[in-house]
Amino acid sequence: MMSKIKSLMLLACLGIFSQSAQALSCITPPGEFHGLVSAPATIAIDPAWPVGYVVASINVPSQSVPVTCSTNSFGSETLHIIVTGAMPTGLARRIVVNGYTGNDYNTGLTYTTAGTKPTYTAPAVTVQYYIASLPVQAGTIQADTPPYSAIEWRFINSSSSLFRGIIGWGLGATTVTIKPPPAPTCSITTPNLNFPLGSINKSTFTGIGSVSPWVTEKLVSGGCNATTVSMTFQGTANVNNKNLFAVTGGATGIGVDLQSYDGYQAIPNSATAITWGPRGNGASYDFKARYMQSDAAVTTGPANAIATVLVNYK
Repeated sequence: MMSKIKSLMLLACLGIFSQSAQALSCITPPGEFHGLVSAPATIAIDPAWPVGYVVASINVPSQSVPVTCSTNSFGSETLHIIVTGAMPTGLARRIVVNGYTGNDYNTGLTYTTAGTKPTYTAPAVTVQYYIASLPVQAGTIQADTPPYSAIEWRFINSSSSLFRGIIGWGLGATTVTIKPPPAPTCSITTPNLNFPLGSINKSTFTGIGSVSPWVTEKLVSGGCNATTVSMTFQGTANVNNKNLFAVTGGATGIGVDLQSYDGYQAIPNSATAITWGPRGNGASYDFKARYMQSDAAVTTGPANAIATVLVNYK
């Protein structure tokens, strides 16, 4: 009697195992590739665009998806809409559908029994190409060809490890290029810079190299998006000290010493430039000027000098 009981228990266990193997597998009878949606032929990426910037949007139309389910070993299945496909480095795809933005939209439709199901009307989907990381590299987004598609309706089983019955839309080819960086621009809003060096007593000059007090002025920037700014200076040089600008008007024996605020000298007609970091709108390039004795003897009179500033930027 005991042997019969053991046998019945074994049969019961086998029956339970056999029943669990009868699970679901859903497909879309029309096949896998629904059609090809046009994509932009070319996308030109501006290097200034930030991460997250949407560079292109493609509208995928609504479609009707027939669903048929049979029994096998894959478990209950839920219908998802996903986006796939390789992109050039720095770019990615995502879908926008029913307020969802991402790569895998769960429609909420779960199938647990066999048979023909009501036709699923798939919503219209927007595919976004966006900047996922920087820098973006140029390249080609290949067109999808059957049976591969970028936008897919997948039946994913309860363990999310398998899918079946794909139907989807393919996307056309796109060439991705990188725009060259814009040429830098800089401007100066100060039309002329005047240093009023004042009336200096002749006794201030006690020998070659003696100087009057500094006077400071500012060249005001109108904005600059360059990396560096350099300035060279043109004008008549002092006869005895080529680092000074010559004066006119009557005074002799002196010249004008022009420097940046931090002590770099503006030398007349020299290729040696004073280099600056770019100044934003309203900021300034600061200078200072003074008289310097250049000759053994100094005579009195007006002492004016003119310098032209050449501004280069890159």
